[in-house]
Amino acid sequence: MMRVVRAGTGVLATLAAACLLCAPAGAAAQAMTLLDAYHLALAQDPRYRSAVEEAAAGEQYRVIGRSFLLPQIQFTYNWARNRSDITRYAGPRLGDQTTTEFYRSYSGAVQLRQPLFNWDYWSRFRQGEAQSQASAALFDSRRQELALRVTTAFTEVLEAYDVIALAEAERDALQEQLKQNYRFFDKGEGTRTDIVETQARLDLAVAQVIEARDGLTAARKRLDAILGASPGGQDRLLATLSAGFRAQGPAPADIGYWTDAAIANNPELQSREHGVEAARQDIGRARAGHLPRVDLVASYGENKSETVNTLNTKYDTAYVGLQVAVPLFSGGAVSAQVSQAEANYRKAMAEFDGRRTEVTDEVRKQFDLALSSVVKVGAYEQAEQAARELLRATRLSIAAGMRVNLDLLNAQQQLHTARRNLARARYTNVVTRLRLLFAAGLLTEQDVRDASAQFSGQAAPGQPERSGQPERPERPARTAASRAPHVSAATKPFGEPRHGQH
Repeated sequence: MMRVVRAGTGVLATLAAACLLCAPAGAAAQAMTLLDAYHLALAQDPRYRSAVEEAAAGEQYRVIGRSFLLPQIQFTYNWARNRSDITRYAGPRLGDQTTTEFYRSYSGAVQLRQPLFNWDYWSRFRQGEAQSQASAALFDSRRQELALRVTTAFTEVLEAYDVIALAEAERDALQEQLKQNYRFFDKGEGTRTDIVETQARLDLAVAQVIEARDGLTAARKRLDAILGASPGGQDRLLATLSAGFRAQGPAPADIGYWTDAAIANNPELQSREHGVEAARQDIGRARAGHLPRVDLVASYGENKSETVNTLNTKYDTAYVGLQVAVPLFSGGAVSAQVSQAEANYRKAMAEFDGRRTEVTDEVRKQFDLALSSVVKVGAYEQAEQAARELLRATRLSIAAGMRVNLDLLNAQQQLHTARRNLARARYTNVVTRLRLLFAAGLLTEQDVRDASAQFSGQAAPGQPERSGQPERPERPARTAASRAPHVSAATKPFGEPRHGQH
């Protein structure tokens, strides 16, 4: 069963990877969707490929366990050239007489042994079944984990692009604001404090752009570690969230449903449950040391000139019979092994109970986060709209002389912060829903497909390769009459007298 799934997954993943890696140049501008990334990861991700081979190895536990219940057939053959010195007493006159014989001998036999009653072998068979099922469940967990890792890395890259775009927008706005401050200062309508305040915010914005680009580099490395290096070393174009994105909560919104689903379906929990069964079979294997073993044995053999007394004599022998072995005393080893196996079984049970509690707690946590993520998206949408209105109102108030430059800077920062929080909340909503499905053991490719449908298929803004260092603001030309030294927030105290202040 696992082998069929593994082969099918490998073929589909390889074909998907080939289509994505070998796309024609004309299609290079097409943005990669989340579903495309998942299909590519099925073929490229080292951790998943390791899990595939681990599952293939785990499937063999079933075959190995079954082999103990099947007949064991053995063939032996021996051929030799012999020399024998034979000494015989020939009487008082001749004494001992020695003759030397050179001869060839051979023997061959085929033996079949079929266990009829062997509790050790029967326990090994059931243990192999449990171990294979544990391995299959663990592989399912690794597959679901891959879907979650791809989604997380994918959205982290997109969020990094959004952070860069917002940071650059804030920087550009502050550049324009600084130019305006200089113009007002040259006309005698502004203050040096306005310039200092804006310059300080601008320096911080430039640093945030650099930090955002570093964050993008790290996020892309995490994605490339899953998908493999992009063809030609170029950054992949990723589809961004669609303009009509709507946050989605857990369905159904019933925590009881999700906790019950996790207990029944969480693959890691199932793997541990099968591990408990495997530990229980260890007890049976240990107790088998007290029980008799009964085997059916059938054999056919042929030998010729096996000894010097049977020179040139050939024997054909066949027999069928039962062999019974009854253990009597093993120095206390069997009893100790039973006690050890029972302790390991109780340990496995305790670990299973602990993990079940952790899984249900994780489900409750992700359920709450999935619910709150919807509320956060709505709240940040309202906050972003309110921040836009605040910025517009602040500009009007400054024109009317009711607000100052610092109020405008604060309003601009509040708007950019609201937009960053909104972008993060939207990506968090996508990831949190999949985390809930993963915790419940219900995450499938269809869920990845549904999440991918929330992306537009268009490249996210700012994804083309950027080069060079962040731009520094250009300072406008100023007249000799009003020329004053440039004031940097890092070098000039706020308490210095301000020329032109009213």
